[in-house]
Amino acid sequence: MIYTDEQKKGIIIYSGKVANELLRQGYRITRVMPDKKNKMRTIFVFAAENNIEEALSFQSEHIELFS
Repeated sequence: MIYTDEQKKGIIIYSGKVANELLRQGYRITRVMPDKKNKMRTIFVFAAENNIEEALSFQSEHIELFS
C-alpha cells in the first residue's frame, strides 16, 4: 500500500476499477492527478479513514468467477 506521507493521511490508488469500488463503498477522494510517467493514466488519492486498509485488502483477494 502506498501512502502519500509519513502520517498516512492519504492512500494512492492507480486502478480506476479499485477507485470506483471504494467510491461505491463510501470512501472519499481527496485528490485526482495525472500520472507523470504515463499521461493516459490517472492517480486517485483517497483519505485514509474508516478502515480503508481493510477494504483494500478485500480488493486484492483473488475471486474465482467460474467456480
